[in-house]
Amino acid sequence: MHISSLLGRRPASTLGLDIGTSSVKLVEIESRGRTKRLKHCERAPLDHGWVVDGRIENPHEVSVAIRGLIEKSGTKTRQVALALPASAVITRQVFIPTGLTELETEQQVEMEARQSIGFPLEELYVDFCADEVLSDRPDKVAIQIVGIRRERIEDLRTLCDRSGLEPVVVEIQTASLSRAMAWVLRWAPPSSAGAIYLLLKWGASSVSTQAFQNFEPIYLHSQLCTPSQHPHTTDALLLDIENGLQQFLGSAQSGRVASLYLAGGMALTEGISERATQATQISCCLLDPFAGLALYQGLDLQAVRKEAAHYARACGLALRASPW
Repeated sequence: MHISSLLGRRPASTLGLDIGTSSVKLVEIESRGRTKRLKHCERAPLDHGWVVDGRIENPHEVSVAIRGLIEKSGTKTRQVALALPASAVITRQVFIPTGLTELETEQQVEMEARQSIGFPLEELYVDFCADEVLSDRPDKVAIQIVGIRRERIEDLRTLCDRSGLEPVVVEIQTASLSRAMAWVLRWAPPSSAGAIYLLLKWGASSVSTQAFQNFEPIYLHSQLCTPSQHPHTTDALLLDIENGLQQFLGSAQSGRVASLYLAGGMALTEGISERATQATQISCCLLDPFAGLALYQGLDLQAVRKEAAHYARACGLALRASPW
């Protein structure tokens, strides 16, 4: 089955399910006209070793945790959007002539993919999308090709079957996070044209820094770490922030940073936003992916806001099926 059949569907309601190393998060967003409402958000811990780099090592226990989330939330939705880490995904950019028919485009992309990916296409699920028409070569269009090993998709299918869910979207985790950040920036105070915003997210085994300009991601850097290398003290977290900022400022994409957002469980460490603001002289705050969303009746506003930084990727996945 071609992965585009997973990526191409947009059901009326989709659960965003973020399966991390240490926990699984579920978010459901309901659209009614121009109003979006947060309908459900729940999370459950996972034991060490159940999920490693996005690979489901203990599908039974993970599916039990997911079924528990579904039961606790009370959602009736069974269609789900999921994401895999960038390390599980092969990406290539190729250039093909403009003006091709849909069939010709698919044939050209398949030929380019076979030459550039380095794996037999029969071992992969492959999808592609047009990137842009080149200003210096209007006869060519840039195509982004994405390939995922079949066993990674089948592992997710098996997990969904065990959990009573139907997978309809699989994407890269950074895309989910970018979508959540773009949503937050829609509700941020107006800023000067070209302002840059940084997002730093802590995971169980990595720290990532993304930069955004005009709602679009322009920079990404991820640093792997282990618990022994990273004690998760306030000073260590502050050092992560300063390092992420300096790495960005030293990149080709550097520019004036208007604000810095923090996400992930470590972002909830008491006082980290205030200390980061003092250390960097840049406004720093927790990422609230639920900004601009009305709350479904029965949700506790205070509890939702307190936990919001955990749900960035899950919210980004739920937003995928909910056009803005």
